[in-house]
Amino acid sequence: MYDESDVVCANTLVIKGDQNDIIKLLQIIRSADAVIDFNKIIPCPSDAHHHDWNERNWGCFDNAKNSRLDYLTNDKATISFDTHLSPSVLVTKKMSEMFSFLEFLHSYDSEIMSLRGRQVYYHGFLEYIEEFKSDGYYWERSWIPDISTD
Repeated sequence: MYDESDVVCANTLVIKGDQNDIIKLLQIIRSADAVIDFNKIIPCPSDAHHHDWNERNWGCFDNAKNSRLDYLTNDKATISFDTHLSPSVLVTKKMSEMFSFLEFLHSYDSEIMSLRGRQVYYHGFLEYIEEFKSDGYYWERSWIPDISTD
């Protein structure tokens, strides 16, 4: 549970593909007390300054909190979790590299950062990104890069 000094970014990760592959991934990323544990995907060295290392390697300051498997079907799983301040997009990228035959849709919403977005990874690459920022009154699209490869 977060205390008042924590700033929550809500994350939803939809994983699409063969159910056996999805289950294999879910077993790898799970820890004893969490559905998704970033250390199972990108282990943090014991001698690292955690907040700096986490931000550079996970995209967020701390490991996932309040993780839950929302549902699992024949070809899709949905995991919801919270991160501190920003989304864990680098963790999603790494999972896509590890399981390149699965598709990953990562949606996130950080009210305090006024940031919402979604990213799609497939075959280990970022296929699509869309982010919106708010000035307090309305949301506007802030960045959609050309990610085509030559």
